[in-house]
Amino acid sequence: MAAKCALITGSSAGIGRAIALKLANDGYDIGINYAHNKNAAQSVADELRNIGAVAEVFQADIGHIPELKDMFHAFLNIFGKIDLLVNNAGITRCRPLLDVTEELFDELCNTNFKSHYFLTQFAARNMIEHKIRGNIINITSIHQQTAMPETSVYGSFKSAFAKFNHHAAVELAPYGIRVNAVAPGAINTSNDVSERAQYLASRVPMGRLGLPDEIASVVSFLVSDAASYINGANILVDGGILLPSYVDNLYTPRVVTDKMS
Repeated sequence: MAAKCALITGSSAGIGRAIALKLANDGYDIGINYAHNKNAAQSVADELRNIGAVAEVFQADIGHIPELKDMFHAFLNIFGKIDLLVNNAGITRCRPLLDVTEELFDELCNTNFKSHYFLTQFAARNMIEHKIRGNIINITSIHQQTAMPETSVYGSFKSAFAKFNHHAAVELAPYGIRVNAVAPGAINTSNDVSERAQYLASRVPMGRLGLPDEIASVVSFLVSDAASYINGANILVDGGILLPSYVDNLYTPRVVTDKMS
């Protein structure tokens, strides 16, 4: 049986790289997308080939639809089909609402929402044409359901992306295509030990930042047969950071002194 083929956007580093490695270990052949760092993408491809996967590198700034189309066609020219799309690529731009420009708004819209919408369309059409009961995974963010300062644009498009996940799941289910999302919290993608990283970790009930591999493991589960009845889900992987309803969250062990009589 031919290996399943996956295209992962933004997979030259961080969460995307971890997903690529996990899926390669699961038996997938992988298309690696990058925007700027070709050397990093080639390094990931080499890692995947050492595992035994077929791995190819595709450059595209996915915020530009013509580049997105060219990348997808190049992927199909090599792999012939697509079994799994992981919409992972994204950019973070923070700016006060009163200072947001049209250029910033359009940049975030194009990269963090529009590209995912149309790449999902391209992939679904191919899956339907080849009668593939495939999977689409959307990497969203906890910003889809929280409101932090200076993220009015970023957070709004993450919310739109999460809502799109539901619509795509409903419309593609009759074709046997499942669509699910994973929403990471604070993930340490670069072994960051800075004061800011430590501060973020202090806000997480589990007392640490998440790891890219922990996101990859959820993706691996969602596309497996073990998750065959999960569709339209949006799985938070955030260590519980969204759970508290008060601001001063310092999670340290507490000695319980109350005793029952």
